[in-house]
Amino acid sequence: MSPTQSFQLIRSSRAPGIARDHVREFLAANGAGMTGDANELEFTSALLTSELVTHAVEHADHHTGDVQLVLDFAAHTLHAEISLDDVALPIAVPRSEEREIMYGLAIIESVASRWGRDRTSHGTRLWFELDARCIA
Repeated sequence: MSPTQSFQLIRSSRAPGIARDHVREFLAANGAGMTGDANELEFTSALLTSELVTHAVEHADHHTGDVQLVLDFAAHTLHAEISLDDVALPIAVPRSEEREIMYGLAIIESVASRWGRDRTSHGTRLWFELDARCIA
């Protein structure tokens, strides 16, 4: 059984930093430091998680509820996702000449092993996966 943990983040400018702390603590608690280069995995995971949360904070309506962050680590793979209820976040990856505010998704697309975005019946879900064995 893989370890999974959920966190509710209040939408604020502090949320990305809090999310980075959660992912670092989660990786340490689940033995991710034993796989590949622990420092690189921690840095990359924290960066991509921060980008997910920043995207939610910047693009959701100010009257929207909290961001849910879910982390899972199994088979040397970190899965991180955020979801917001009743929110239709922008989920397209822009071309380089398009708006700068969407670069976070382009970073996720270029660094993550896999990633995705969905409109759900309740809102929006964004996720990425990192294969710890590929981090060097």
